[in-house]
Amino acid sequence: MKRQRTESDEVSGGGGAPEVISLPWATVGHLSTGLALMPGVWLLWWLLSQALATPLGGWFSLALAVTAVVVSSILVACGERPFVVAAAHPSPGGWGYAVWSFVVPPIVGGIVGWFVSAGVAVCGAVAMFLVFAAEAVWVKVWKPGMSAAEVQEAWGKTTQMTRDMTAEDRREKGWVNPPRKCEDRD
Repeated sequence: MKRQRTESDEVSGGGGAPEVISLPWATVGHLSTGLALMPGVWLLWWLLSQALATPLGGWFSLALAVTAVVVSSILVACGERPFVVAAAHPSPGGWGYAVWSFVVPPIVGGIVGWFVSAGVAVCGAVAMFLVFAAEAVWVKVWKPGMSAAEVQEAWGKTTQMTRDMTAEDRREKGWVNPPRKCEDRD
Protein backbone atom coordinates (compact mmCIF):
# COMPACT_ATOMS: atom_id res chain seq x y z
CA MET A 1 0.00 0.00 0.00
CA LYS A 2 1.44 3.35 -1.01
CA ARG A 3 1.60 6.06 1.64
CA GLN A 4 -0.56 9.09 0.93
CA ARG A 5 0.84 12.58 1.35
CA THR A 6 -0.56 14.48 4.30
CA GLU A 7 -0.45 18.02 5.60
CA SER A 8 2.41 17.01 7.89
CA ASP A 9 4.52 16.24 4.80
CA GLU A 10 4.24 19.88 3.82
CA VAL A 11 5.48 20.98 7.24
CA SER A 12 8.39 18.55 7.34
CA GLY A 13 9.33 18.89 3.69
CA GLY A 14 8.01 15.45 2.81
CA GLY A 15 11.42 13.85 2.45
CA GLY A 16 11.98 12.75 6.03
CA ALA A 17 11.91 9.26 7.44
CA PRO A 18 8.47 7.83 8.29
CA GLU A 19 7.29 8.50 11.83
CA VAL A 20 6.52 4.95 12.90
CA ILE A 21 6.80 4.30 16.61
CA SER A 22 8.06 0.82 17.44
CA LEU A 23 5.54 -1.68 18.79
CA PRO A 24 7.16 -1.94 22.25
CA TRP A 25 6.95 1.84 22.70
CA ALA A 26 3.38 1.91 21.42
CA THR A 27 2.54 -0.81 23.95
CA VAL A 28 4.19 1.19 26.74
CA GLY A 29 2.10 4.19 25.72
CA HIS A 30 -1.11 2.17 25.82
CA LEU A 31 -0.15 0.64 29.17
CA SER A 32 0.51 4.07 30.66
CA THR A 33 -2.87 5.29 29.40
CA GLY A 34 -4.41 2.15 30.86
CA LEU A 35 -2.75 2.93 34.19
CA ALA A 36 -4.44 6.33 34.15
CA LEU A 37 -7.82 4.73 33.32
CA MET A 38 -7.42 1.92 35.87
CA PRO A 39 -9.13 3.64 38.84
CA GLY A 40 -12.21 4.34 36.74
CA VAL A 41 -12.40 0.76 35.47
CA TRP A 42 -11.86 -0.63 38.96
CA LEU A 43 -14.47 1.58 40.61
CA LEU A 44 -17.05 1.09 37.88
CA TRP A 45 -16.55 -2.69 37.75
CA TRP A 46 -16.83 -2.95 41.53
CA LEU A 47 -19.95 -0.76 41.67
CA LEU A 48 -21.65 -2.63 38.84
CA SER A 49 -20.87 -5.99 40.44
CA GLN A 50 -22.34 -4.77 43.75
CA ALA A 51 -25.53 -3.64 42.07
CA LEU A 52 -26.07 -6.20 39.31
CA ALA A 53 -24.10 -9.39 39.89
CA THR A 54 -22.11 -11.34 42.43
CA PRO A 55 -20.59 -8.72 44.74
CA LEU A 56 -16.83 -8.65 44.31
CA GLY A 57 -14.31 -7.86 47.01
CA GLY A 58 -12.17 -4.78 46.51
CA TRP A 59 -8.88 -6.61 45.92
CA PHE A 60 -10.46 -9.23 43.68
CA SER A 61 -12.12 -6.56 41.53
CA LEU A 62 -8.75 -4.78 41.37
CA ALA A 63 -7.08 -7.96 40.11
CA LEU A 64 -9.77 -8.39 37.44
CA ALA A 65 -9.49 -4.74 36.37
CA VAL A 66 -5.68 -4.86 36.18
CA THR A 67 -5.76 -8.04 34.12
CA ALA A 68 -8.39 -6.70 31.73
CA VAL A 69 -6.71 -3.30 31.26
CA VAL A 70 -3.24 -4.78 30.68
CA VAL A 71 -4.46 -7.38 28.19
CA SER A 72 -6.70 -4.94 26.32
CA SER A 73 -3.93 -2.30 26.15
CA ILE A 74 -1.55 -4.80 24.58
CA LEU A 75 -4.19 -6.05 22.12
CA VAL A 76 -5.22 -2.51 21.12
CA ALA A 77 -1.58 -1.57 20.48
CA CYS A 78 -1.13 -4.66 18.31
CA GLY A 79 -4.44 -4.08 16.50
CA GLU A 80 -3.63 -0.46 15.68
CA ARG A 81 -0.16 -1.36 14.44
CA PRO A 82 -1.07 -2.07 10.76
CA PHE A 83 -2.76 1.34 10.48
CA VAL A 84 0.23 3.12 12.05
CA VAL A 85 2.69 1.39 9.70
CA ALA A 86 0.54 1.92 6.59
CA ALA A 87 0.11 5.63 7.30
CA ALA A 88 3.69 6.09 8.60
CA HIS A 89 2.19 8.29 11.32
CA PRO A 90 2.07 7.60 15.07
CA SER A 91 -1.59 8.55 15.32
CA PRO A 92 -3.10 8.23 11.84
CA GLY A 93 -6.77 8.55 12.78
CA GLY A 94 -9.59 7.02 10.79
CA TRP A 95 -12.26 4.62 11.95
CA GLY A 96 -10.21 1.50 11.17
CA TYR A 97 -7.64 2.77 13.66
CA ALA A 98 -10.19 4.05 16.18
CA VAL A 99 -12.47 1.01 16.33
CA TRP A 100 -9.87 -0.91 18.35
CA SER A 101 -10.36 1.42 21.32
CA PHE A 102 -14.12 0.83 21.30
CA VAL A 103 -14.29 -2.91 20.59
CA VAL A 104 -11.35 -4.67 22.24
CA PRO A 105 -11.65 -3.43 25.88
CA PRO A 106 -15.25 -4.57 26.42
CA ILE A 107 -14.53 -7.96 24.83
CA VAL A 108 -11.49 -8.44 27.07
CA GLY A 109 -13.45 -7.24 30.13
CA GLY A 110 -16.17 -9.76 29.35
CA ILE A 111 -13.71 -12.62 28.89
CA VAL A 112 -11.82 -11.81 32.10
CA GLY A 113 -15.10 -11.48 34.04
CA TRP A 114 -16.39 -14.73 32.56
CA PHE A 115 -13.87 -16.63 34.69
CA VAL A 116 -15.91 -15.53 37.72
CA SER A 117 -19.50 -15.56 36.46
CA ALA A 118 -21.68 -14.38 33.60
CA GLY A 119 -22.92 -11.41 35.63
CA VAL A 120 -19.38 -10.29 36.42
CA ALA A 121 -18.53 -10.68 32.72
CA VAL A 122 -21.32 -8.27 31.79
CA CYS A 123 -20.20 -5.84 34.49
CA GLY A 124 -16.61 -6.04 33.20
CA ALA A 125 -17.64 -5.50 29.60
CA VAL A 126 -19.79 -2.50 30.50
CA ALA A 127 -17.13 -0.97 32.78
CA MET A 128 -14.38 -1.38 30.20
CA PHE A 129 -16.57 -0.01 27.41
CA LEU A 130 -17.67 3.06 29.35
CA VAL A 131 -14.18 4.04 30.52
CA PHE A 132 -12.25 3.26 27.33
CA ALA A 133 -14.94 4.69 25.03
CA ALA A 134 -15.06 7.89 27.09
CA GLU A 135 -11.28 8.18 26.77
CA ALA A 136 -11.41 7.50 23.02
CA VAL A 137 -14.14 10.10 22.48
CA TRP A 138 -12.30 12.65 24.64
CA VAL A 139 -9.02 12.13 22.72
CA LYS A 140 -10.87 11.83 19.38
CA VAL A 141 -8.81 8.86 18.20
CA TRP A 142 -10.50 8.93 14.79
CA LYS A 143 -8.80 12.26 14.00
CA PRO A 144 -5.13 12.25 12.94
CA GLY A 145 -2.70 13.47 15.59
CA MET A 146 0.21 15.83 15.14
CA SER A 147 3.32 14.62 13.35
CA ALA A 148 6.78 15.11 14.86
CA ALA A 149 7.37 18.08 12.56
CA GLU A 150 4.09 19.68 13.63
CA VAL A 151 4.96 19.13 17.29
CA GLN A 152 8.37 20.77 16.76
CA GLU A 153 6.76 23.69 14.96
CA ALA A 154 4.18 24.15 17.74
CA TRP A 155 6.92 23.92 20.39
CA GLY A 156 8.95 26.58 18.56
CA LYS A 157 5.93 28.89 18.46
CA THR A 158 5.28 28.29 22.16
CA THR A 159 8.85 29.11 23.19
CA GLN A 160 8.85 32.25 21.04
CA MET A 161 5.53 33.35 22.54
CA THR A 162 6.96 32.80 26.04
CA ARG A 163 10.03 34.88 25.21
CA ASP A 164 7.85 37.67 23.83
CA MET A 165 5.57 37.66 26.87
CA THR A 166 8.41 37.71 29.39
CA ALA A 167 10.13 40.53 27.48
CA GLU A 168 6.87 42.48 27.54
CA ASP A 169 6.51 41.88 31.29
CA ARG A 170 10.06 43.10 31.88
CA ARG A 171 9.37 46.29 29.96
CA GLU A 172 6.09 46.91 31.81
CA LYS A 173 7.73 46.47 35.22
CA GLY A 174 10.73 48.59 34.29
CA TRP A 175 13.22 45.71 34.35
CA VAL A 176 15.90 46.11 31.76
CA ASN A 177 17.48 42.91 32.98
CA PRO A 178 15.88 40.25 35.16
CA PRO A 179 16.31 40.86 38.90
CA ARG A 180 19.62 39.64 40.25
CA LYS A 181 19.84 36.95 42.87
CA CYS A 182 20.98 37.83 46.38
CA GLU A 183 24.41 36.22 45.99
CA ASP A 184 25.03 38.33 42.87
CA ARG A 185 24.64 41.60 44.81
CA ASP A 186 27.61 43.48 46.28
